[in-house]
Amino acid sequence: MGHSQADKAQSRNRILEQAAEQIRDGGLESVSVGKLMRSANLTHGGFYGHFASRSDLLLHALERALDAGIAAFEAKNGKAPVEYSATVRSYLSRKHRDARTTGCAIAALAGDVAGGPPAGAA
Repeated sequence: MGHSQADKAQSRNRILEQAAEQIRDGGLESVSVGKLMRSANLTHGGFYGHFASRSDLLLHALERALDAGIAAFEAKNGKAPVEYSATVRSYLSRKHRDARTTGCAIAALAGDVAGGPPAGAA
């Protein structure tokens, strides 16, 4: 039985949200396709209907995590000028630091990027 485009989009969104949380929590290497699909309540075989490869998934999940960080910052600060010291205090706060799965993707993945393959490597 086929799924509607809306169902497929919802499934892809669930996969990306789960993957973005996992990479912020445990790094890029922590993402297992099987575990990820189970956490999204989908089958392992359905993965390839959404992504060409694990690398393709990681690219989109990392984009999702970075976009979420921008959206959270803009939601908190709006378009008004930002007070630098308040922004730094908020970023370095215990609440923000301890929110691994929803915190800053840049800080969470800095070590992975530094130890990753060179740019352009497949």
